[in-house]
Amino acid sequence: MIHRKSLRARTLLMAATLSGAASAVAWRTGDTVTVQKSEVIQDDLYVAGTDVRIDGTVNGDLIVGAQNVTINGEVRGNLWASGATVILNGKVLQTARLAGSTIRLQNGADVGRDLLAAGSDIELASGSVIGRDVALGGSQARLNGRVTRNAYVGANGIKVAGVIGGNARMAVGDTQILTANWMTPGTLGLSFLPG
Repeated sequence: MIHRKSLRARTLLMAATLSGAASAVAWRTGDTVTVQKSEVIQDDLYVAGTDVRIDGTVNGDLIVGAQNVTINGEVRGNLWASGATVILNGKVLQTARLAGSTIRLQNGADVGRDLLAAGSDIELASGSVIGRDVALGGSQARLNGRVTRNAYVGANGIKVAGVIGGNARMAVGDTQILTANWMTPGTLGLSFLPG
């Protein structure tokens, strides 16, 4: 179990490291941090807390570390999020990098560029859209949404019931199970989940 103060300190250190030179940054910390639906953050936003909920708009990048992260609004830059549970219902215009025990891209989630995710249980729900490539590593991965280009997945269990528009390279454990090229997007009915 990660202590809250330790999590906040690590998140702030990561944010300071990634911030680079002089750019405008907004910081928020606390047990519960919420960006309201009507709120617009004009800068990059760095957040550390226990429960973080982004319902509004972030016009820059969003970097967040919390036990529970829920993003319902819009991130117009890149997203870096880590937590025990990371849920994306909203839109990320650039690339999303997610780490957590449970990662969910719900119906309606939209990532404009690439999705990179590492976690125990990763799911792209039906109705979620990735604008370019997906790279997933975890215990279980379920791809039920739409991946516009390529999918690279390594997990102990994989299920694909969505659309992959480019190459797919998947491996269960140390065994590569699939290398293919789908030039025409189509629905795949693959399941390599244990049990």
